[in-house]
Amino acid sequence: MGLTLGMLRPRRRMPLAGAVAVGIALTMVLWAASVIAHAISLGGGLSPWTAGAIPGLVSTLIAVAAFRRG
Repeated sequence: MGLTLGMLRPRRRMPLAGAVAVGIALTMVLWAASVIAHAISLGGGLSPWTAGAIPGLVSTLIAVAAFRRG
């Protein structure tokens, strides 16, 4: 959400293809965090509650970074 709001300025910083690439990259990062947390949870390294919270924490960190940058 923060990246989208950061791009809503009169002058576009990034072309449409770049925005799509950023969206795909963010989706892959969140998917990877989810898969890694799930695997660690199945291995017994994390509780299921903690592993379930990791993707949300990663997206929160990304949003905070986007709001600070924009």
